[in-house]
Amino acid sequence: MLIRFFCIDEPELHANTKIQGDLLQELLGLLSGESQLWIATHSIGMMRKAREIHDAAPDSVAFLDFGGHHFDHATVIAPQRPTRRFWESVLHVALDDLATLVAPREIIICEGNPAGQVAGKNAEHDAKIYSTIFAEEMPDVTFISAGSASQVSGDFFGLAAALPKVASGMIVTRLIDRDDHAPGDVTSYEEQGIKVLCRRHIEAYLYDDEILTALCESVGKSEIAPELM
Repeated sequence: MLIRFFCIDEPELHANTKIQGDLLQELLGLLSGESQLWIATHSIGMMRKAREIHDAAPDSVAFLDFGGHHFDHATVIAPQRPTRRFWESVLHVALDDLATLVAPREIIICEGNPAGQVAGKNAEHDAKIYSTIFAEEMPDVTFISAGSASQVSGDFFGLAAALPKVASGMIVTRLIDRDDHAPGDVTSYEEQGIKVLCRRHIEAYLYDDEILTALCESVGKSEIAPELM
């Protein structure tokens, strides 16, 4: 079987951002058989189109990040998962200081001590966990810890009210633990657009028997799972 590789460095040069994605689609349309197209680019338009293609067919696109490597030595570069952290890295190269102005599609405000508010008190504990769990599945979503359940549901810091005004079209969702809320309370929260966990708190998911068993298996110590549980 003959496989052709086409390698192009920055094919988007001098092309408007709006048509860069269309250019990538056209290039892909010119390929035949088992051909592969390799592109070196920092183009936002190209990356956006590659992301769209990846979402539709994950096995058809591979992202390689050349940052952070020392090429004076033998280096192995593996495909990267297109998580939010990956996109932030790409945007910092493409946009430099403007990268911090690129807003996520959705912000989920959850419980937990806000960053820097209480030293040594697990700042952004819940937000960091959610971000890790959903990094690949929800790369356009940012999680922010904003205090207790009452502070999150009452929008104590004004985030839910202010953020959509800062970035047009941004979705802001508030998420709280189930705790001891009665079914009627949960219904009332949901009517206000506030999401409530199905279990008491995030630890109820993290320390589930299934998760602990998977943890032991991941480090080759399945035999200690019962003891850990």
